[in-house]
Amino acid sequence: MQLINKMRAAWAKTTAPATKAKPAAHAHALENFSFSRREAREFAGWAHARVYRYLRELVELEYVVIEGGRNGVLHRYSLAWDGQGKDGGKFFLGLKSPEQLRPLA
Repeated sequence: MQLINKMRAAWAKTTAPATKAKPAAHAHALENFSFSRREAREFAGWAHARVYRYLRELVELEYVVIEGGRNGVLHRYSLAWDGQGKDGGKFFLGLKSPEQLRPLA
């Protein structure tokens, strides 16, 4: 997970100056961060088997979500966790707060 967070932070540093995004737009872009196994392998410098094994384990533990991919189609992954609970509070992955739901009503 730390490696994926480092990858996400590096991605944020490279895309923010290029897009000159406002903080709110940049935060939205971070929410939509996804990566392929190849990008993870190149970032970490790990072998394919190691990246595959650890990503599969993170998917099984529901920390990482597979966004797409099947035979012949690129697998994309994204974090299921977006920093909730850092303050020690309880939370459920993927559950939206009432504040997040109000604009959708």
